Amino acid sequence: MQYEFSDPTEALRLARRLRDAGDLRSALDAHQWFHANALALDPSLAGVRTSFALSSWAALAEAYPPALSALRTVRDAAVEAFRAAEYRAPSLFAEVCSINRVLHELPATVQLFEETAGRNRDTADRCFPEVLAALVREKEYGLAHEFLRAPERLLERSLLTLEDNIESLPSPGELHFEALKEAYAGLYAEDLYHCLAVLEGVGQFEPAVRLRAEFLDRVDPPALRAEVARMLDMLDAGARLP
Repeated sequence: MQYEFSDPTEALRLARRLRDAGDLRSALDAHQWFHANALALDPSLAGVRTSFALSSWAALAEAYPPALSALRTVRDAAVEAFRAAEYRAPSLFAEVCSINRVLHELPATVQLFEETAGRNRDTADRCFPEVLAALVREKEYGLAHEFLRAPERLLERSLLTLEDNIESLPSPGELHFEALKEAYAGLYAEDLYHCLAVLEGVGQFEPAVRLRAEFLDRVDPPALRAEVARMLDMLDAGARLP
């Protein structure tokens, strides 16, 4: 089925309705249209395209194998385009990472990063934040440490993002306040956890202890600090954040 939308988000809404109605082939068509056209029509949808939209496509793939094949085809095309660009297109690398994440195929992300590091070091440096979580999950601590270099700088940026996000929250009691606050705390906790895991993975235990204390203490207000600490303990125990 051929689709045309002036508002790309309507394609996502239609994909959900079609999936719920059992028309899985048409739902896949809508997902493919969104992925191929959303950025040209609305560049601000870049984040949605590589997060919610891909997660929704992956959910469809669980019930409809052709959707899984189609998503892997998109991923493989992005990998080939990245190589054809001589490893100089971080946006393509990020797209591949995002698809591998929803497919739970993190070893493929690590493999492409290793390949990139050997071919274009500058691009590997720029792509490193995208791949850090995968490197930690796959216990590639040595490779991660080679690119992490100054975890304090990464965490400074993450802390500033957390502070900006908390400032932008709706008023307590308003719709989505608690969910958004938890999501923002979780993103910061994951960044801190990944940095600590890399340091501990290469035997730098004392710097990890200092970093944990410093970047927990700097979270305000205290209730938010306690929430981040709770999430960090969950990650340390091997649990995934909701």
